[in-house]
Amino acid sequence: PDARCMPPLSTKEKAYVQEWLDLATHDLRAAERMVADAPSTFGYLIAFVAQQATEKLVKAALLTQAIPFPKTHDIPALLVLLSQHLTFSAADYSNAATLADYAVEVRYPGKKINLSELQAAVQMAQQFEQRLLPFVQAALV
Repeated sequence: PDARCMPPLSTKEKAYVQEWLDLATHDLRAAERMVADAPSTFGYLIAFVAQQATEKLVKAALLTQAIPFPKTHDIPALLVLLSQHLTFSAADYSNAATLADYAVEVRYPGKKINLSELQAAVQMAQQFEQRLLPFVQAALV
């Protein structure tokens, strides 16, 4: 269905989407601060929080279109659901897969993540924010 055919969100639905958006924004700002201020102190948490920000942004976008989604950290799968309303490139799916990997594995022994990967994770999350934020905000008007 075309987004223009969607009935406007109710006040309650808008408030719920805004909650997701607020959480995503807080996560991304935190990741940005951590990578700028003390990446060696925060380490993997930077990539994890960047992943969380992106996941919440995508879920907020899905909510604006009344698209149900499973409880998952699989950002590429969530993008597939959203692809009926937005077009994503192969690079978008690749970045989403990279971020999705930071949901679990990096939080346990055996997976080390270097500074350039931490910086890249934040940059990927920022790119998703630039793409998805206007889409979500349009539904909140």
